[in-house]
Amino acid sequence: MVIMITEEDFGEEGVSKDKDFIKMWLEDRFSKHLDEEVGEKLRTEIMGEWSHLSNKSLPEEKARWLKGAMERLETSIEDYIKRKGILNDCGCLLTGPIFDQLSEKFNETKDIDEVLKLNHTITVKLHKKAHEEGFWNVDAKTLELVKNNPLIESGVRKGSKIYIQKVPHSSTEYNQTNDEKEKRKLYCHCPWIRNSINTGVDVSPLFCECSGGFYKKFWERIVQQPLEIEMVKSILNGDNTCDFIIHLPKDIKKEEE
Repeated sequence: MVIMITEEDFGEEGVSKDKDFIKMWLEDRFSKHLDEEVGEKLRTEIMGEWSHLSNKSLPEEKARWLKGAMERLETSIEDYIKRKGILNDCGCLLTGPIFDQLSEKFNETKDIDEVLKLNHTITVKLHKKAHEEGFWNVDAKTLELVKNNPLIESGVRKGSKIYIQKVPHSSTEYNQTNDEKEKRKLYCHCPWIRNSINTGVDVSPLFCECSGGFYKKFWERIVQQPLEIEMVKSILNGDNTCDFIIHLPKDIKKEEE
C-alpha cells in the first residue's frame, strides 16, 4: 500500500492555529462534558472561576486553577471511573484521511494486528516527514526510536491488550537536557501540564486521564465500539514516560497462536 502523507492529512478536532487552546478546552470540552455527566450545578462548583482564563493568562494562574479544579472534581465525584470518563472525553481527537485508512483496514480484515502494522507504517512516515520538513519538533534520535520500537505511539498487542507509550513532544530539546524536571516538561504534549511543571504547582495525576482519552478515542474510531483505557505511567505521577493500555473486547482481539 502506498501511503501519501501531507500536513492536510491530519489535524485535531476543534483545534486550529488561530484558536485559543485554553479557552477551547475549557468551553468545548471540560465544561461541556461536566454538564453532560453531572449537571449544571455541580459543573459550576467544579469549574469555579474560569471564564477569564486563556492562553494569555499568567502561567501560575492557569496552574492554580487546574490544581483546584482537579481537587474539586475528586471531592465532588466519588467514583473514579466517572471522573476518569469525564477527562477521557476531554482528550484530543485526531482527524484526517490517514486515520480513515486504519478503520478501512480493520473493516476489511477484522485483524487488529494488521491494523497495528499499518498504524506503525503511518506513524513512521508521519514522523519522518515531520523531521524532514520541520512542522513538528522531531529530531533524528526520536525518529529512529519511532522506527525501531512500535510501542512508541503505534502500539504493541499482547493478548487482549494494546500497550502504547507516548513519543516525546519537544524531542530535540528533550534529548539535549539531563535535567529531570525539564525532561519531563519537554516530554509532555499537554500545555496545561507543561505549564504546571514550569510553575512548580502540583496537579493531581487524575488530569492525565485526559491524555488517555486521546488513545481511547483514536482506537474507538477504528474499531467502532467503546473501549477501556488504563493509565499505567504519567508525567504528573512522577514517571518519565506516559504509558497506556487499551483493553480489547473478546470479539475483536486476535488469539495468540
